[in-house]
Amino acid sequence: MQLRHLKTFVAVAATLNITRASERVHLAQSS
Repeated sequence: MQLRHLKTFVAVAATLNITRASERVHLAQSS
């Protein structure tokens, strides 16, 4: 269970990082 939770947390964290990175790129392109 703990390993599954850890993998889920890592996956969510990676998704958030990708979203933030894409938002930064989009903001940089629009400006």
